[in-house]
Amino acid sequence: MTSSYPSLTRALAEALVDVLWFIEGSEDEQINQDDTVKVMEGVAHVVSTLPSDQRQELIELVGEMAAAEGNPARREFLEEFPEGFGLINDDEQSFHAACATTRSGPESERTDTATSSTHGSTR
Repeated sequence: MTSSYPSLTRALAEALVDVLWFIEGSEDEQINQDDTVKVMEGVAHVVSTLPSDQRQELIELVGEMAAAEGNPARREFLEEFPEGFGLINDDEQSFHAACATTRSGPESERTDTATSSTHGSTR
């Protein structure tokens, strides 16, 4: 059997995002909201403590996933993921925003920087 993923990292990143997307979209009756916050905060803690090269790799993978995503709500979730889960600090966010405004070509219309998000703190 052949994997449809180019790497284990990509497979795990997609699995992580799928789980978090499910949790994010769950109703109060489906998942206890206190547990939801604990899971989101736990993920935010783990990914925010990754070394910078691993954080950058995850940011790039999530960016690729966002670019390929057809569902607008899920694309927004993916675009907000780096900031919402602590992958980008304030200095990095300013850098990414500056890079996004200097792009040229068709992708310059799409914003890759994360917007304000409460993932990991409240729902």
